Amino acid sequence: MQNIYEIIENVADSEANILILGESGTGKEVIANAVHYKSHRANKPFIKVNCSALPKDLIESQLFGHIKGSFTGANADKVGFIGQANGGSLLLDEIGEMPADLQPKLLRVLQEKVYYRVGSDKPQEADFRLITSTNRKPFEAIKDGSLREDLYYRINTIEIEIPPLRERMEDVPMLAEHFLQIYGEKYKKQNVQFSQNAYNQMLNYNWRGNVRELEHVIERAVLLSRGGRIDTMDITQANGSAVSSDFPAIQFAAAAAAVSPGGEAKVYNGISSLPSMIDLEGEELFEEIGRFIVDRLPEPSDGGDQKDVFNDIESGVVLAALKRTRGNKQAAANLLGLYRPRLYGMIKRHKLEDRV
Repeated sequence: MQNIYEIIENVADSEANILILGESGTGKEVIANAVHYKSHRANKPFIKVNCSALPKDLIESQLFGHIKGSFTGANADKVGFIGQANGGSLLLDEIGEMPADLQPKLLRVLQEKVYYRVGSDKPQEADFRLITSTNRKPFEAIKDGSLREDLYYRINTIEIEIPPLRERMEDVPMLAEHFLQIYGEKYKKQNVQFSQNAYNQMLNYNWRGNVRELEHVIERAVLLSRGGRIDTMDITQANGSAVSSDFPAIQFAAAAAAVSPGGEAKVYNGISSLPSMIDLEGEELFEEIGRFIVDRLPEPSDGGDQKDVFNDIESGVVLAALKRTRGNKQAAANLLGLYRPRLYGMIKRHKLEDRV
């Protein structure tokens, strides 16, 4: 997500077309809002169109507008979405749902910067910044004919892909607190708090509906809360079973990751390398490992490079889990209490594919 924020900062004030990819509920519209409101068009209109919700026989008129008498029912001139977005931005959500015969007309608008209202031969200036989004893989949509390839290359000058929530579970507590504050204020329950049990349930859930599902679950939890505390979350797994509140702590039985004074990540092969920890478990074990790591960190020097300790620790732990499971990624994910896609992301980020 930090990479996505950097992309937004770098491109928001440009005229580049933006294509936002992501599953339903990941926050594509939030990203679109950020792009528009950080741009020089922020004080101009931001028109949002859900292509899948528009009647197929009226979408051209809705998009380009029409003149009086151009078709049955056209009783007055109408300014379309493109005209309404003049000077501002236009979001076409679910671009792959736009009728195939309309896509070349949109492509022509983007190329020539002019458009025509239905029933008119008078060109209109097209002055808008285009943002599109879809929950489909673009090349799958191209393959099945629902998205033109030439249009795809025109709309994705900058492509932003939002990872699903299950691949960034570290965001769940922050998002949960954010929604807790919003709905606490809305329903006059500002002092409500999550119990550890509630947090554990959220961290053990797969969030098929992504951020939108998390928001709705927390709104419901706030509404049903009693005594200023949310003890349990009303969520169930896909198989109908209740979500466990026993958060699977990271297992260090095979290895403990630490950072050496030289700054390199080092994996200690076997807990016996750390004799003071051998009889510890739970919070005491993690506290002792934390002390073990921090005590061996070099003092930071003025002007020197700042090393990301947690990045190295994560790399060491993942590598140790893969070695313990002889490269079995599903077994490693189970050992670390992670969903497999998130583990894959860590392996790729730390370039561990060839180190097992």
